[in-house]
Amino acid sequence: MPSPFFRLLVAAFVERPARRAGPERLAERLEASLKPLTARYAAAADEAKAAEVLRHVIGIERWGQRRLRVALGDVAYERDEHHAYKPAADLPLGALIDELRATRAKTVGLARRVAAEGRAGVAVEHNGIGMLTAGAWLRYLRQHGDLESWRVRTR
Repeated sequence: MPSPFFRLLVAAFVERPARRAGPERLAERLEASLKPLTARYAAAADEAKAAEVLRHVIGIERWGQRRLRVALGDVAYERDEHHAYKPAADLPLGALIDELRATRAKTVGLARRVAAEGRAGVAVEHNGIGMLTAGAWLRYLRQHGDLESWRVRTR
């Protein structure tokens, strides 16, 4: 269980900004962040490192999609880990970039459903952070992808 201080940080940097932006704007930001992400991975100086980071990012995003589908009422909650959602370890970087595009398109679609169905305030557990609203999940997924990409050095 996260500490009270950590929960305050989550409230200040994830939940509150997500509420202010709203799910429509969060969907737009997810969509807009894809181009710089794919450009960064495509320009990676170390393709193996880039592939490792990208597999992690895609795994987390697909895992988050499952949580969004719980918030939408599509599936039952299951406390699982992101590892099962990662793409195959032998996929080359170009194929992983394509997987990122497809994964992000699905996340944007879920974000638009969250907006249309008024589900941004429905909370679903994140294993390490605790309860997050669907809106906060959308912000978290974009932030996670953006921050992790900085582990990849470019040429």
